[in-house]
Amino acid sequence: MLRQITAAASDSILLALEALREGRDRDAHEFAYEAWGLRHTREAAAIGLIAAVGLADPVEIPRWIRRRRAVVI
Repeated sequence: MLRQITAAASDSILLALEALREGRDRDAHEFAYEAWGLRHTREAAAIGLIAAVGLADPVEIPRWIRRRRAVVI
């Protein structure tokens, strides 16, 4: 079960990166949020922050910053 969750989170990260490359910030944000829900990683937080900045979302930007800081390495 843990492998499936990790794989799903990785898939969401890859989809978010693809969406960012294609300029689909809203989709990237949604995929990052999905990845974060499955597994709290620095990658998910970083991609979520980049997408939120691309959307110029004044609520989500600080949320992703807090999430990024909360991740234990």
